[in-house]
Parts: sequence; structure tokens; C-alpha cells
Amino acid sequence: MILRKLSVVISLFMLFLISFMNCENVDGHKNPPYRDQPMDIENSSNTGNETEMMYSKNRDILEQPELVIEKMGDIKGKTVADIGAGYGFYAFRLAMKDGIKKVLALDIDPKAIEVLESFKEIVPDAKREQVAARLETRLVEADNPKLKLGEADIILLANIAVYFEDRIKYLKSLNDALADGGKLIIVDYKKRRMQYVPPQDSRIPLWQMEQDLEAAGYTEYVSDDRTLEFQYIISVNKALKSGSKKINKKPFAEIDWMDIDGNREIWQQPNAVIRKMGNLKGKTVADIGAGPYGYFAVRLALNQDLKKVIALDIDKNAIANMEAHKNHMNEATQKRFETRLVAPDDPKLKPGEADVILIANTASFFEDRVQYFSNLKKGLSEDGIILIVDFKKRKTPITSLNYTKVAVDEMEKDLLAAGYKNFVSDDRTLQYQYIITAKK
Repeated sequence: MILRKLSVVISLFMLFLISFMNCENVDGHKNPPYRDQPMDIENSSNTGNETEMMYSKNRDILEQPELVIEKMGDIKGKTVADIGAGYGFYAFRLAMKDGIKKVLALDIDPKAIEVLESFKEIVPDAKREQVAARLETRLVEADNPKLKLGEADIILLANIAVYFEDRIKYLKSLNDALADGGKLIIVDYKKRRMQYVPPQDSRIPLWQMEQDLEAAGYTEYVSDDRTLEFQYIISVNKALKSGSKKINKKPFAEIDWMDIDGNREIWQQPNAVIRKMGNLKGKTVADIGAGPYGYFAVRLALNQDLKKVIALDIDKNAIANMEAHKNHMNEATQKRFETRLVAPDDPKLKPGEADVILIANTASFFEDRVQYFSNLKKGLSEDGIILIVDFKKRKTPITSLNYTKVAVDEMEKDLLAAGYKNFVSDDRTLQYQYIITAKK
């Protein structure tokens, strides 16, 4: 029985070492880039074997641990506490880093602690003494990480926050455990639909995590949902004590998304959005909510390969503005550019009229999004696509008093309910927005 247990432990650790050596270098080299996976929308919210993933190099590919460790900054002489360390996915990597002072591997599961201790005994000779000296395991309680005052310079919460019974209270308690100048690193799965990750309903969206951090008293944090394909990373500075000098809570100046002074070019990146439409030769694009100045529609009309751009809006003034702009176009461009006044619940597209339907910064205004998306299918050609560009729900500098942000997972659910398929959701190309393409 003992030999059998030891065999399992050794097998698990060897899998860990193989993935560690194949996918990253202890000297800090990054993991190789992973390849995009095709989306199976019918099964993607619950696909994959999570347990198997934890012990194979698939997890290295998905989570890119070296990139996460980079977010910690200089770890020389530092103590890192890994809460919910499990079998040491991060803890062993950290303990093998040159210059680190200590790694505290904390878990509520006695089995995990037992396996971690066993792993320490079978680390390769070159690193065994180093790991034994630096890696400390600690059995803790679900609501108490048992960290001393100022004990950790960095606290890592990787894929664990969903298990906290009272997340705000737990996050607040961690502040005292951080040394002055210390920080939390939170890594968790994005809530959008994707393969090989925990079930969608068990994930915490980035915007919710940000709200919880603020409720726990943290005011300085940087959210990153672009470095990793499947996860976001939040770097959080230790919260100041009451009465300390207050840090400016806003890390950026707010920008009205309807600005026309050039800022929108920077964050909207219209050419990057248009590239998502694919080959437009001989195609018709319908731009819903094109006004007030035809931001996308006018650009598209300048494409000589395009058959037509239909700029639709419910606002008469927006139509008038775009018609005035049209008068300054050359004759060929004017022929490709058509404006159309429509009703809020009727895009007035003829059957199969559009090869691409663009909805940029507009879907929030639909009274019944599912019904509207369903109506649009009639206006799409057989192989046509719908392309939605909208604001991420997390905190960004882009504001509008009249605009309610719709989270990417909510938009996906609405499209799915309306009967669309073959989703591709992209929350990395644009800093403040996501792009979804789907077919009917």
C-alpha cells in the first residue's frame, strides 16, 4: 500500500517536472505561445477534464505560469505566500527561483500538504536542498490563511477566490499579512465561453473581482485581461491604513467614448475591428447604430473592394450628418454608401441583404437583445457573420452617462439564445473592448 502511494506521488511529480521543463525555464524564459483552439459553443462551457489538466502540461499552456510570476516583479529576498497551493503548481516553480527568500504553500486539504511534503523529497538533487530550505507547507483553515502580520511580500491567489465563503472579508484579512509595499496577485479564469477550463458558472468575472477588491479597501490595482488567453491577472498594492495619505483612486483620466478629437482612434482601433470581418471583396456590410458621424461606415465605404455599406440609425440627426458627409465623397464611394433610418426594434434589412452585420457600442440600447439578434438573422446572407464590439464591464477610462456595459459572457448568452453558433470571442485585441463574431 505504501509503495502504491509512493508510486502515485512520484508519477504526479514527474508529470509536473516534465511539463515544467518542456514549457518553461527556471531562469525566467517564457512559455512557448499556445495555438488558438476552435470553439465548440455547444460544449465549451463545461468541456475538459479539470483534474487531468492539473497534472499535465496542458495547464502550463493554458495558464502560462512564468508570465504570472513576471507580474510579481523582483522576487529576490522576498517571501511569497501561495494560498490554495494544491500540489505546488506555482509553489515549486517559485521555490526553484534563484534569490527568493521563502515560499509558503498554504492549503486547507491535508492530502495536498502531504503530497507537497513528499514532492520535496524527490526534487532533483541540484535543487533539493534549495527547495527544502525555502518551501514551507502550512495546513490552514478555509477562512484563515494563518499568515503573521506583514509576513508575506507577495500573496498569490490562483484559481482559488471562488471558494472563499466571504470573498470581501477574506481579501480584507490578507492586507495585514502583507509587508509594507507588498502586493496581491490574483489570477483567475475569464467568464467568457471557452474550452478546457472550469465550468462557466463557477468563474468570477474580472469586473466582479475589482468590485470586491474595492469593497475590501484596496484602491490601487492594475487589471490585465490581455496577457493570458483564458485568465486575467490583477496586481493589487497593499491598502493604506486609515489616516494614511490617500492615493489617487483613478489610475487614468476618464474619456467620453463619443469623443471625436482622436482619442477614439487609439482605443477603438477601427482597422483592427474591420480586419475581423475577413475578406470583404464583393460584400455588403450593415452598420447598426452607425451614427452620429458614421465612424465605421465611412471607413468601410472607402474600401473599393466592398459592394456596399448600409449605415443604419434610429436618429434623424445622425442620418442627416452622414448624408452631409456623403456629399463630400467621390462618386464611386457615394454609390457604395447608403444611409437608412430604422426603428429601435427593426433594422429594416431585406432577407440575406448583409454579409456582415456590425454592432459597435450599440447592443446595450436594444430593449430586448435576444429578440433583436434573432430578427437580424433574416438579414444575414447564408455564410454571413454578426460582429459585435462592446465595452468590457471592468473599470476602464472610457465612460458614458447613457451607456450600460454588457459583460462578454452576457452577450454570448444572448447570442446563443437567439440561435447563433460558431462563436469567437476576443478580449485581447482591444484594451477596453471585446469583439465577438458569430454565424447564424
